[in-house]
Amino acid sequence: MQCSAIARHYLTTFFSVALLAFSCLTQGASSTTTQTFQTCGIIASELLTSAQLFQKGIPLTTLYDSLPALTPAGKKRLDATYKQIQENGLIATYSVINSRFAKCAKSVFAERGKPSHTSPDLLFYYCAGENKLRYEYILALYANVERKELLAKVHKSKLKLASFMYDLNENEGTLATFDFSATELKKCMNR
Repeated sequence: MQCSAIARHYLTTFFSVALLAFSCLTQGASSTTTQTFQTCGIIASELLTSAQLFQKGIPLTTLYDSLPALTPAGKKRLDATYKQIQENGLIATYSVINSRFAKCAKSVFAERGKPSHTSPDLLFYYCAGENKLRYEYILALYANVERKELLAKVHKSKLKLASFMYDLNENEGTLATFDFSATELKKCMNR
């Protein structure tokens, strides 16, 4: 199928750029996790917010001034995010952040499993899963997967979301779709 070959080409290119940016962002990262679903989500949310603010044209210095309680580690993450955006572009950086979040949540799950129903981490576990689904839809959209093909692979409970994201991507582009997903993550985490 020619369409599949084209989609694979776009996906390969996208992943190559994402992997390059990912390797830069993960330099010095520990191979063992001391994270929780909550810390994975908070860090991802912070980075996604900084990408959204960059997208809206807010300079890094303004961001520092508006975050007086910013920790040195948080400042480093913001610096790295803005640098990656400038070097690799906003789409690749959004992708890297989402990929790292999924990897962080996966490592927490591998180490600890699903949180108990009484754990405050349970909400963040669900938010991580929902974000991963949205990210997978974005990757499919970026690879120009047809609507019918995408919706055929989506669970019926997520058809409305996948259809909305498809329309958003068609009408406003990949950046708007990433922006929507980032906002949805923050809404989920603030329930």
